[in-house]
Amino acid sequence: MKQSNSSAFALLVSAWMLIEGGMGLIKPAALGILTTNPGQAGGYVVLGIAGLLARPRANILYRYLCFLGSLLIMVAFFWVLPPTRNIPRDLLNINWAGALLNFVIGAASLTVAINENSRRRVVPRSAAKGN
Repeated sequence: MKQSNSSAFALLVSAWMLIEGGMGLIKPAALGILTTNPGQAGGYVVLGIAGLLARPRANILYRYLCFLGSLLIMVAFFWVLPPTRNIPRDLLNINWAGALLNFVIGAASLTVAINENSRRRVVPRSAAKGN
């Protein structure tokens, strides 16, 4: 069975979340530039496991990617806005690199989810003629 684009993307993002979360549990600066704390690292591990569990079912995967994208973009926007910058910085120890990465992964997650959902709704002409 051919793997869908959203399933492959979820595998990559889940692996990244598990790697960054695991490294964040060991040391406070994952990959040297992405600051983290145990709460954020634990959250990344949970999101990574949830992404792996959501991959086999398309409707759950769509919801997971929408949730993940919305969550990561919200954290990035909180960091960018000066009045709310202290919320993600104090709770999750997010720095500029983390906020940028959250935004990129969040936007990509939403794009893949919306694209995959619209692709599944299109009925080919050959299938429509048979009914």
